[in-house]
Amino acid sequence: MPSTSRPVTSSQRRGALVALLLCPGLLLAACGKQDPCGHAAGLALDVKPGPAPASWVLFDPAAKAGAAPLDGEILAIAAGPEDGAVAAGLLRAADGPRLFAITLDRAACVVQAWTAIPAPAGAEIRRMVAMGDGGLLVAGRAPGPGVGNDEAWVARYDGQGRSLWSVVEGEFLYVSGLFETPSREVVTALSLLPDGQIAAAGTADVNAALYSNWVLLLDEAGRVRRRIDLPRDDPRTPGELAAVTQQSDGSLLLAGTLTPDSDQADAWVLAIGADSTLLWDRRYRQAGRQRVLAAAALDRGLALAGREALGGGAGDAWLSLIDSEGEDRGTINMRAGDGSEDGAALRALVGDQGNLLAAGGSGRDGGAWMLRLTPNGAPLDSRSLAGGGQFNDLLRLDDGRALAAGRQGANGPPLLVLMAPPRKH
Repeated sequence: MPSTSRPVTSSQRRGALVALLLCPGLLLAACGKQDPCGHAAGLALDVKPGPAPASWVLFDPAAKAGAAPLDGEILAIAAGPEDGAVAAGLLRAADGPRLFAITLDRAACVVQAWTAIPAPAGAEIRRMVAMGDGGLLVAGRAPGPGVGNDEAWVARYDGQGRSLWSVVEGEFLYVSGLFETPSREVVTALSLLPDGQIAAAGTADVNAALYSNWVLLLDEAGRVRRRIDLPRDDPRTPGELAAVTQQSDGSLLLAGTLTPDSDQADAWVLAIGADSTLLWDRRYRQAGRQRVLAAAALDRGLALAGREALGGGAGDAWLSLIDSEGEDRGTINMRAGDGSEDGAALRALVGDQGNLLAAGGSGRDGGAWMLRLTPNGAPLDSRSLAGGGQFNDLLRLDDGRALAAGRQGANGPPLLVLMAPPRKH
C-alpha cells in the first residue's frame, strides 16, 4: 500500500523549546504566532501558526506557494513519546481519501509524518484512534462477499504508515427461511481499552428494516477474541453506538442513540459484564432528538455528550452524567444553537483530574470551542475560535494544559489548539 513517511533529525529542530519557555502554560499573544520549529525538508506534513495564539494548522511542505489549504481534519489525538502527541486524521484529495498521522514534540514541532491510501478499496472510514507509536487504528466498513454486503472493518497502521493488519468481519442475517439477505455492518465506535484490547462496536441492518448491535473485542495483533451480540427490545428501531468505555472491573459501558421515529432520538447506554452478559440497558428520553456523539469514563459511571436538534437546523450541545447503575444524574445544555445547518454539538470528552474537558463546534459559521467543567458539569473556563470548524478529540497534557484537534472552517485545514491549565483560585 503506498505511503510516505519521512523523519526529521533533532538537530533540525533547534529552538523548538523557545515556545515552551516563553509560554509555560499561558496563552500569551506571542504563543502560536512564533514559528520556532522551522520547516525541515522531507516531511510529508508540517504545522505552522494557526488563526489564534497557541494554535497550529497542517500544511503540505511540497505544495506550491499560494496553494489551497489542505482539505481534511484531525479525528484523533493521543499522548506521544517524550511528552509529545500523535494526531491522526483524514485528508480529502481528487484521487480519494488519505490517512495521515503526525508526531509532535512537546513544543508542537512535527518530528514524524506520514500519509497512506486506505485499504481495502472501497472502505468507508467512520472512526479513528491515534496510537502512541505514531500510528493509528481506523474503522468503518468495507465491501464484503456478495452483492450489497458491507462488513465491519478495523485496521492498524504503524508509525511509518505501514498496514500491520486489516480485519473485515461480518455475518449474514436471514429475513426468512427462504431468502438469505446480506447485512450491512459498520463500526461506529472504536476504543483502545485500558486492558489493551481493541473494542469496535457497531450496527448491522437488513434492508434498513431490521437492526442489531454488536461489539468486537480484538487483541493487539488484530485477532477477534470475542463478538458480543447485544439484545434489542425492538429490532425495527435503528440504534447507533458512539462510544465504548471500560470500567475498573472489566465491564463495558456502551453509549449511543436509539431513533424510534423521525421526531424522536434518545440517548442509550448499556452495561456489559466481563463475561459478556447484559448487566443493564437504559434509554434516556427527552423531548426532541438527542444524539450521543461522545462519552468519557468517570470514577463511577460515565459522562455523555452530543447534540440535541431543536428544529430549523439549530441545535444545542448537551452533557449528561450517568452513574455506574445507569441512573441519570442530570443533563445540562452547554451552548445555545446558532441556527446554522449543523447547530452546536459536543464531540469529545476526557477526564481532567476529577473535572471534565469537553470540545465541539457551533455549526459552519460558529466556530470550534472547548470547555473545562466541574464533575457536576459547571463551566470553569473555555476557549473558542471563530470562523467555523469543530474539534473532534482532546488530549489532556501532564502539565494541566489540553490539546484539542479538529478542523478550521467547513473543510479544513486540520487544526490543533492549546488550552491553558485550570486557573488557580
